[in-house]
Amino acid sequence: PASAAAADSMTAAIAAPVRDIAAAVEQRHREALETLLAEFPTKPEKIHLEEGAPHETLVRTADKLHADFVVMGAVSRSALKRVFIGSTAERVLDRLTSDLFVIKPVGFDGRRPAVKSRSSAQGADV
Repeated sequence: PASAAAADSMTAAIAAPVRDIAAAVEQRHREALETLLAEFPTKPEKIHLEEGAPHETLVRTADKLHADFVVMGAVSRSALKRVFIGSTAERVLDRLTSDLFVIKPVGFDGRRPAVKSRSSAQGADV
């Protein structure tokens, strides 16, 4: 029983900072979304801020909303980093039932292979 109490107190000490960090991250994301929406006013019912791994959350939300298409930003990484991190756009494309638009950042290195669209991946002319 004494060791269980010590374990419980240790868990509580760790859990509190994790909750605080998660709340701070969520608040930063909400503020960033509000800043974006200040330039592009949108009806509140059309705004969705979801938590989770991007490749899972984008697919789940698109399916839930019956979205015709999904727009996502791209971050260019070296080939070595892609091996270990993976490409979110490729993971989304493999599971998404709708079209996917990937927006490249300013200064994107075009020498790296681009993510193929579903149409080109299936051999159709693009």
